[in-house]
Amino acid sequence: MIQKDLKNFFLTITLTALIIGAVYGGVFYLSKTGEIRIVEGGEVPYTIRQVETMMRYHGAIVARFDGKRWCFLKDGRWIAIENGNALNYALKEQPKASQSM
Repeated sequence: MIQKDLKNFFLTITLTALIIGAVYGGVFYLSKTGEIRIVEGGEVPYTIRQVETMMRYHGAIVARFDGKRWCFLKDGRWIAIENGNALNYALKEQPKASQSM
């Protein structure tokens, strides 16, 4: 009888810890994924076409605006999108009347 109670106690503790861990992990993940949120208030420095051109320059598939600057994802790190010669390339490629973000 005591073994069964002890087994149920540890099972309850384990399940509670797993549920709390899953909730915490989900909240942590959602707070770190800025790709799906719309940021208000920050001045967006580039147009849509310029960002797309700089992404092509770097071969990037994913980019995000973090409130201050545009970054692209490379090897698990977010790097400023205007690095290298990407900004000059984008400015030469794009017409002056492109739509701002």
